[in-house]
Amino acid sequence: MKKILLTFTALTFIAGMALTSCSNSSQTASTTNTTKDTIVKGDVDSLVYIADIETYRKQTDDSITANQKSIDEFNARIADEKQEDRAEYKRKIEALDHKNSDMKRRLDEYKADGKAKWAEFKIGFNKDMHNIGEAITDLKNKIVK
Repeated sequence: MKKILLTFTALTFIAGMALTSCSNSSQTASTTNTTKDTIVKGDVDSLVYIADIETYRKQTDDSITANQKSIDEFNARIADEKQEDRAEYKRKIEALDHKNSDMKRRLDEYKADGKAKWAEFKIGFNKDMHNIGEAITDLKNKIVK
């Protein structure tokens, strides 16, 4: 939480500096101010990129925690199932638990390697999270029946 607050504060400070320097550069056409604006804009872009990663990690971590809660509920529900159904459900639940743990590990191990790689990572990660969500929903529908 402190990290997000610090990032947000730094982002706000740099954005304020960028806005202030933009108004100055419109009044004077000096190349020094233009270079300074470019550097500040690059810093703002970097902070936005890092803030996006942190926000995404928090949101996705919440989804992973919700998935884990559903998996734990499935384990409790299958105790009332027939023995042959219970074995099949147990296997599916273990597979979901493994996938969910892998997603958590992938997210934790991601290093900021640039905006292009971040966009690529998010697309693949979102697809995998969607697939796990669908698998959990499908299993929930089977167990409830």
